[in-house]
Amino acid sequence: MVLQKTDIFRRLLFVPIVAVVVAAVLRLDLAIRYLNKITEDIHIPTSSFAHYKPTKSSVKIKADSKEVPDKDRIDLNKAELSELDSLPEIGKARAEAIILQRAKMGGFYSVDDVLCTPGIGLKTLFEIKNMVTVSNEKL
Repeated sequence: MVLQKTDIFRRLLFVPIVAVVVAAVLRLDLAIRYLNKITEDIHIPTSSFAHYKPTKSSVKIKADSKEVPDKDRIDLNKAELSELDSLPEIGKARAEAIILQRAKMGGFYSVDDVLCTPGIGLKTLFEIKNMVTVSNEKL
């Protein structure tokens, strides 16, 4: 059997290509085996955080929060600056912010709407919630 030049070139090209493919397949196989080995010990929890107990609360609520009778509560939709300023955690600046927010919203629909006011957070809301009310009359 006589080999021609083209056959020699084909065989010379074929051998390295086959070698590269075999090496790639072997490396891929080794990589898959390695990944399977290192992921064997991974535990993925399936339950929720039902048993989670927080150690510290970010919002502290005083148990002795003052309960004010409905007739003595301050109406957020009608209150003047001095009335709002008399509330705990509310100073002159926050009272002005509440009045501006009230005007912007056209009145508060619930006591919780005061949270839309810049500078009023949950802590402040919990301090004043039992001392304020919101009338049905809007601005």
